Amino acid sequence: LSAAIQELAAAAPSSQAERHRAEAEKQRADTLAMQLAAATQELTAATRELAAAREVLAQLRARIECEPFQRYMPHVVQPSVLDCALAALGVRRPVHRASPLWSFVEHLMRSHGSLQPVPTAVAGFALSAVDVVVVREPQRIAYEERQRKLQNLRQVGGAHFNADTSTMDAEQLRVLSALRELFHERPLDKPATFPNTLYVFHGTRVELVDAVCTSGLVAVGATDQGFFGGGCYTTTSIEYAARYAYGEFDVDGGLRDANSDGAYPVVMFAASVGMAYPVTRAVDYHAAKAPNSDFFGTPLKRGFDAHVCCVNHRAGFQAVSRTDAQYVELVVEQEVQLLPVAVLWLRRL
Repeated sequence: LSAAIQELAAAAPSSQAERHRAEAEKQRADTLAMQLAAATQELTAATRELAAAREVLAQLRARIECEPFQRYMPHVVQPSVLDCALAALGVRRPVHRASPLWSFVEHLMRSHGSLQPVPTAVAGFALSAVDVVVVREPQRIAYEERQRKLQNLRQVGGAHFNADTSTMDAEQLRVLSALRELFHERPLDKPATFPNTLYVFHGTRVELVDAVCTSGLVAVGATDQGFFGGGCYTTTSIEYAARYAYGEFDVDGGLRDANSDGAYPVVMFAASVGMAYPVTRAVDYHAAKAPNSDFFGTPLKRGFDAHVCCVNHRAGFQAVSRTDAQYVELVVEQEVQLLPVAVLWLRRL
């Protein structure tokens, strides 16, 4: 009994120490639980803030992607507060497939192919990517200044800059209508003399895309004589431009190099047109320059800042009637009448 009492007396301090340790562990666990709860609340709040930040970023990105089209289509408006952000993004940048601009270009692909027998989808090419072009301040100023100049010339230049279409024959008017059908609605605050705008396309080489986006097109005359007069050649057809980008019409017969995804670039422009002259077989083709038009190797017709012509493969892409039109070519007098807004990357099927 005495030995048992001694053992209990010896064990008592040990049990007390265990209780103290247990109480300390419980307090530590309670503290950690409180810290974990607080951290969980902070994480939840941070997750909400991150989601909100992502939503703001997505909205900002969508605004930046749409900005060139909002500003320059269908008409030019004042610069937005996003100019500084755009200027920091480089010459061009890709658009996500979920972007409304991607959907918009897909919509164009369904209607900007051949005109025969009616406007059809782009054939022989598939959309691979879309880049939005960052419009730089000098480009914007030059484009808008040209618009103001064209408007002023038509306001004060009299008949010289306001051609009388009543003297044109029926086929010329039909060719003009092929272009006018694509004009965007003129802003209500702009006079009738304000230049029309529309989408046009130009197929180029992979290595020249950035140069075209930053410096514009080289006017024909510096590179060749041009079927329909000197100027910058574009088309209203994505398909026709893609065939050029592919190298189908190159005189050396060789196909051009694609990018790493096997796609070819077609630059999309906002075109500003004051007065367009319709080039037709009956009026503008004479023996002196056969088989080319009278404008082969010459400037555009006086008083006009653009030429428009319907062409097809069977006629060697010379002028044909509106009824026989496969594609429409638009030649503008100066490169500042064209503002690059996007690059469409197309794969050959």
